Amino acid sequence: MAGVPHWLRTVVAQEFVNRYRKQKRLVSLEEENEEGVQFASPQSPAPQMEDGRLSSATDEALKQLSAEDRLILAAYYLDDRTLTEIGKIVGVHESTISRRLEKLLKNLRKQVMAGLQARGMNRGQAEETLDSDVRYLVVDVRRRLQENRPAAFQRDKGLD
Repeated sequence: MAGVPHWLRTVVAQEFVNRYRKQKRLVSLEEENEEGVQFASPQSPAPQMEDGRLSSATDEALKQLSAEDRLILAAYYLDDRTLTEIGKIVGVHESTISRRLEKLLKNLRKQVMAGLQARGMNRGQAEETLDSDVRYLVVDVRRRLQENRPAAFQRDKGLD
């Protein structure tokens, strides 16, 4: 899942655990271990968005972000920087970064919803699509967020 933010990986992992628990409530881990199947991967479901509307709506929303907003998202989710480190790079307090991240994510969700609706989905379909498996999202989030990163940040990360 290269190029996918940490928070998306966490969500996907938790969803897998939840689905696994629903299916295997009565089987102990010891039984599974003895059979050698506790880590067996279930068959992957077919992609829910074969037409790519979620990917294109997400890509469009990420493209519309300012360079500083992309820097903040990339630093936090892709580079695992702390709020304090990001605040120093941007020149604001860490609490400001925390509030800004929350606002950015809320606005991104709204933009993706609007993008899905503009691509012919009703609100219910768009909500359902946002709940779909992120493994089928084909946007290179890392590349999109790293576009036009300030040179100082690139040097700081040793990316020059």
